[in-house]
Amino acid sequence: MPYKGGGGTGGGDPGPEGPQGATGPEGPQGATGPQGATGATGAAGAAGAAGAQGATGPEGPQGATGPAGADGADAGDITVEPNTAGVGAPNVLISGESRKALTNEGTTAKNYHTLPTAAAGYEFMFVVEDTDGLRVVADTGDTIRLGTVVSATAGYAESTEVGSTLRLLAINSVEWVATHMSGVWDVV
Repeated sequence: MPYKGGGGTGGGDPGPEGPQGATGPEGPQGATGPQGATGATGAAGAAGAAGAQGATGPEGPQGATGPAGADGADAGDITVEPNTAGVGAPNVLISGESRKALTNEGTTAKNYHTLPTAAAGYEFMFVVEDTDGLRVVADTGDTIRLGTVVSATAGYAESTEVGSTLRLLAINSVEWVATHMSGVWDVV
């Protein structure tokens, strides 16, 4: 109960302040607030500098040589010669004429050619252009082979059929072998 003075008229000074009261208990935790909005994506970083060029690798192996022309020859290396030499004065071929194509174009009698002594790699071609015919004679000691048929030593191959062709290759020091033949050829 509060004290009431007994009728005095004067008021006294207020008394000293009382001690602070004890802290009250902590209140309950409040509810979690709503989640905030997702932030904007940041700007992309600058591209890195290009790396240095690597060393050049070793050279690869050489590729295979491509095929020769349709008949197996390089046309740039062949000389074509029309020839009319006859039996009395045959065209005697020499090694320096290897890879020559000979025709009987313009002849008025059978055209004759004598091959040089065979040596591996020599090659001659013959084309019949005239019905008088063309004869190819092997040198002494050499033979001419057309498929399975072989001439006598110093024998010959001949044709009178226009359009007939013959390619002879010396495969050693005594044999001429047909690597290409068309038309009709007799071997003796």
